[in-house]
Amino acid sequence: MISVRGLFSFFVANQAQKPRGNEASKAADELVSKLEFLNRSRERLISTMIRAARSLPLVVSHDGEQLTATANGLASVLMKGKGFCVLDVRTQSAELVLSVIRDIHHEFSVGATNEGQIILSLVADEAVTPEGGLVRLITDVIHAACIDLPDSVLEAGRDSVEGQVQAVIARKLASNLGQYFADNQRIPLAVARHEALKAPHLMLGDDDLKSFLDKKLQKNADVLFDELYIFDTTSTYIKGD
Repeated sequence: MISVRGLFSFFVANQAQKPRGNEASKAADELVSKLEFLNRSRERLISTMIRAARSLPLVVSHDGEQLTATANGLASVLMKGKGFCVLDVRTQSAELVLSVIRDIHHEFSVGATNEGQIILSLVADEAVTPEGGLVRLITDVIHAACIDLPDSVLEAGRDSVEGQVQAVIARKLASNLGQYFADNQRIPLAVARHEALKAPHLMLGDDDLKSFLDKKLQKNADVLFDELYIFDTTSTYIKGD
C-alpha cells in the first residue's frame, strides 16, 4: 500500500536542483511578503483544491447491486435514487488526497525543485492530522452536502442531485478552506514562494516591473528600452515615465 506521504513521488522526478542566486531568492521573498500576491496564490490554491474535490465520483449510475469500498469493506453507497446512487465520500480518502496532489502539481507546474517538493510534502503532512486535517475538512463538507439533500431534489433525478451537491461543495469549501489556510499558512506560503521563484520579474507590480527592467536590462544606459515596455506591458509605459 502506498502511504499518503509517498503519493507526491509519482509526480516529481528525482532531479538535482540548480542553485538559485541570492538576487532571485531575495526578489521572491519580497514578492511573497506582499499581501496581494500571497492572497492571489492562496485563492488559486483553494480553487485548485475545490476542483480536485469536485472531481471525485459522487453521483453515479446504479444497477441495483450494493457497492463496497475495497479498501475498508464499508458500504460506499450513501443513498439511492431512481437509476442512480450517491457515494459516501468518506470511503474515498485516498482518492481525494491523490486528486488534490495531482491537481496542485498541474496547476502550479510543480517540478523537482526544493520549493515544489515542499508544497507536496506539506499537503501530504496536513492531509491527515490529529485534529482532522484537510481530508477530514473536505470530506465533512461533501458528506454534509449529500445527506442534507432535500427529498424534492432526490426525486428530481441525477442531474439535479449532482448540480446541487457540486454547488454546495464549491460554496462551503471556499469558506472552510479559506478559514483553514488563514489559520494554517504553511501551504499557502510554500505555494507563493514557489510561484515567486518561477519568474519574479513577471510577477512584480507595474512600478516594480518598470524598475526591474531598468536595472536588469539597461544597467547604467541613458536610453530606455521602449520596445520592452511596449511588448511586456501593452504600452503601459512610455519613455520618460
